[in-house]
Amino acid sequence: MLELCPSYCTRCARIFGYSDNNDDYQICYICADGYYNGTGVTNCSTPCPTNCAVNQCDKTTGNCLQGCTSDNWSGDKCNVCADKWYGNNCDIPCPTKCKDRKCDSSGGCTTGCANGNFTGSQCDQCKAGKYGENCDRNCPVNCQSDLCARNGGDCTNGCKGNFVGDRCNKCVNGMFGEACDNTCSIGCKSSVCDRNTAICSQDCENGYSGDKCCVNTNGCEVCDTTSTCSKCTTGYYGDFCGQTCPVNCDGACDKVTGNCESCKEGRFYGVKCGTLCSANCLDGKCGQDSGRCEEATPTSCYTEEIAGGIIAGFTVITIMSHVLCFLWRRRRTQDSNKETSIPVNPTYENDNCDNTGYEDLQITGR
Repeated sequence: MLELCPSYCTRCARIFGYSDNNDDYQICYICADGYYNGTGVTNCSTPCPTNCAVNQCDKTTGNCLQGCTSDNWSGDKCNVCADKWYGNNCDIPCPTKCKDRKCDSSGGCTTGCANGNFTGSQCDQCKAGKYGENCDRNCPVNCQSDLCARNGGDCTNGCKGNFVGDRCNKCVNGMFGEACDNTCSIGCKSSVCDRNTAICSQDCENGYSGDKCCVNTNGCEVCDTTSTCSKCTTGYYGDFCGQTCPVNCDGACDKVTGNCESCKEGRFYGVKCGTLCSANCLDGKCGQDSGRCEEATPTSCYTEEIAGGIIAGFTVITIMSHVLCFLWRRRRTQDSNKETSIPVNPTYENDNCDNTGYEDLQITGR
């Protein structure tokens, strides 16, 4: 009785008693299309690989003869994913960040990352210190371990040193400076001050003054450090601006010496405006350095003119008396030489040539 060959075989034969059990065995001489002899015996029962084009494969090796059903497959039997593809059906593209777009069956990059700023098995994470869509932006410098979120750049592992904040760009309370390593003035309320300027963010504690609340006095306006004052409030002076300016200063005085910049209403003079101008000065005003009247009162001018006249008259009389006395002495000398009858030492009723008696002079022997 003629028996048909199996569907995978186009030509076959039966061998009787082939096995130890005397079972019959059917040999396939020619495999049908879509099958190959893949078991090591001649039976053509192994189907061609699924992804062989037009289901054609070598009858002996099973290698695809017409290529693969799609470009996603590769290999002699079209059973591995082509470059740039992965997945059970090789239909998932390899991550774009993989170098040369090569990846394994799970999508892990097999040749590293195309861009050195990326890391991770699929090159989908930024390396330490980088963030952004292309991982080309630097994380804030004060992020602990240089780690920050890829989206936004917020620090994900805390902050270094004395820094706080989502991006670690603020100092902890009480500190300021580029590295947040300087201490705010103890006079700042809540010990909070600006990171860059050290100016207190709130008011000063009681008894402190200055923009940095740097001194424990009420007279500072501008501090140059957290413990020294560079400019006093009007009316104060001294290293810590704790001394009040002289009472007659017209406002400010020198920070170091306390000397007045100007005197009240111009009525005082001296470096500390300690002396009252003369009452004879017009409106009581005089120069701060010299004390000289800027303009005298009319009454004082009249009085001064009379006084000046008296002094001038007295001066003239004094000069005239001296001249007359000189002439008298010279005349007496001449007369004594001409008249020998005159005693050597004539007597005079008044031999005093002072400033008050010249008019009583009488000469005898003439």
